[in-house]
Amino acid sequence: MNQEKAVCVECESDYFKNSSEMAELCPNCAHELYGYPNCEHIFDNGNCVKCGWNGKTSEYLKNRTEKITLETESYLIEGKENERFFPFLELEFNEDVIYENDIPKYYLSFSEDLKSAYGIGKWIMTELEKNNHDLRKTVNLLGKSLDLNWDIFSTNVGKQIDDSWKSEKIELTILTDNVIEKIKTHYNNV
Repeated sequence: MNQEKAVCVECESDYFKNSSEMAELCPNCAHELYGYPNCEHIFDNGNCVKCGWNGKTSEYLKNRTEKITLETESYLIEGKENERFFPFLELEFNEDVIYENDIPKYYLSFSEDLKSAYGIGKWIMTELEKNNHDLRKTVNLLGKSLDLNWDIFSTNVGKQIDDSWKSEKIELTILTDNVIEKIKTHYNNV
């Protein structure tokens, strides 16, 4: 199928002109900058077969990673007195923290009806269904697919040190499909 190509003014990627709702932006940049629906990318030989985008992003969008600050409490465990642990006990039922190597790094939030995941769309819901709605298993497998050690629970457990609880503010990256694409791109180029 021969589709008319255009070049995105933001990321300078080629894309199929009819795949975007904005005249001069690829579907990815139109989504990131103005909230238009994004293509559900399927990459083959470096380009999305649906919209033609090559996965490039502009410096502006690279530096605009969405973050969230959570207020939580941390504590110390006997035998590991110099490390603080973050249980995130105050999270809602539809929120999770993803730990990378036992360090809280990403924030994952589902919509109230749990039919879609913020920023990750159908992908995580499909994976959850494959894994009997076991979020921990899904996150473990996603991490492994990226050669990372991910979990929704810290494996650092043990006897708490009395009076070691302390209020903390933790900044986490909101886990979105773009963040996952950036991680894939980083680890594929290392």
